[in-house]
Amino acid sequence: MNKTVRNKNKIRQTLRITIGVFCGLFLFVSVSTLAQAITVVGDTAEITDYAPTCINASLTIKVGASSTASDLADSQNLPAGNGAGYIFKLSKITDVTLDSKQSWDALSDLTVENITAHSVTLVATQVSDSNAQVQFTGLSQGVYLVESQAPVVAGYRNDEVAPFLITLPIGVNPSTGESWWNCNPEVVAKRVPPLTPEITPPTPPTPPVPPTPPVTPKVPPSMAYTGAALLGITGLGFGVFLLGIALLVKTRKKMV
Repeated sequence: MNKTVRNKNKIRQTLRITIGVFCGLFLFVSVSTLAQAITVVGDTAEITDYAPTCINASLTIKVGASSTASDLADSQNLPAGNGAGYIFKLSKITDVTLDSKQSWDALSDLTVENITAHSVTLVATQVSDSNAQVQFTGLSQGVYLVESQAPVVAGYRNDEVAPFLITLPIGVNPSTGESWWNCNPEVVAKRVPPLTPEITPPTPPTPPVPPTPPVTPKVPPSMAYTGAALLGITGLGFGVFLLGIALLVKTRKKMV
């Protein structure tokens, strides 16, 4: 009876190790996409114990392959570097804890963009080796920010690695329904090629507006001109008056 139980336990342990290795490889590949967008937490869908304990955790980061996008500018269309020489900075978010379901659920609101609102402490800096990877060891449990700086190598294109957040540990959920935590994850940090800048055509110059010809205001007749005309009319009227008197006098003389 005891022998049967021991055999079952061995089979169960072997199955668990096999599935764990498989899931570890899956995370190694699949996290590369998550590393650019959200906090990497692994698979926590079936986790029931939300208070894991990682005393001496580690994090291995491998620089992924560069994109071979055909729309890169000529100055960027160079062979990709081998991933060596990348400077990685690992910082811990010290005001975020991972000791309850609520704390894990709150990670959905934590992004690289709003990380400045939290307390961030630099933990270590490492340079990727000839295998294009770095390994940080002796880490405590928590949330970490990973940032990097690409090397400059003449004749090669070394695309930047997007910054990302990752938890230690990350959740692992095997197909048996059993769940446990991985305190020593390995992730692939995908390199992101620079976007080709959109060239905006220059705005054609606005044609100059022809100047509006000045409007000559109508000047009313001057008072001097008006006065002269008035004197002339008055003089003409006075002359007619005198002529009328002269004719009247002459007529009366003839009548006498």
